[in-house]
Amino acid sequence: KMTCSEDEYELLIKGYMTDELPDQTYYQFSTLLLDHFIEKEKWEELEQILLELQIKFEQYPILAKQLEYLYQTYCVNKKDRDVYS
Repeated sequence: KMTCSEDEYELLIKGYMTDELPDQTYYQFSTLLLDHFIEKEKWEELEQILLELQIKFEQYPILAKQLEYLYQTYCVNKKDRDVYS
């Protein structure tokens, strides 16, 4: 992660996230991207990928709950905080 730019890191991870991957592996790569977006405060990108992941993993209740928690915490609540800032 430290040897490339933010954009290169994102492209590298997205390059591995193909539909051919088993769902478990896809999710593992997606968590790297989620952590990166949170760390860099890229809220729009985070919201977009969370919405995509919620659809992709809706058949996995625990993952769906985790993704919903992240969405509520970083997207919905963040918007609420921004309104009052």
